[in-house]
Amino acid sequence: MRRPDREAQHRADGWFHVEVAAAAQSARLTREEIRLQTEIGPLLWLPGADSEIRRRLLKQHGDLVRAIAEQDGGEAARLARLHVGESFERLIELHLGLVRP
Repeated sequence: MRRPDREAQHRADGWFHVEVAAAAQSARLTREEIRLQTEIGPLLWLPGADSEIRRRLLKQHGDLVRAIAEQDGGEAARLARLHVGESFERLIELHLGLVRP
């Protein structure tokens, strides 16, 4: 079985987030997620996203899907906040690493 290339992984990650927003049945949330993915989606997979980070993010995706499937809105919201928070922390750390002398 062939591993998906990085471009395919990037697209799948972006679509995952859009689909989760769509599952919430909120047009506004879905529009905002599409806008956000357009603006920062490519940044989430810049160098620095090593295999350990990617594994953790994919595990978070799985945990979020399980919470949604179990209709546990509180847990799904907690996991989504955790996932987004960690992603933004990585972007900040990456940015700081890029601009350091």
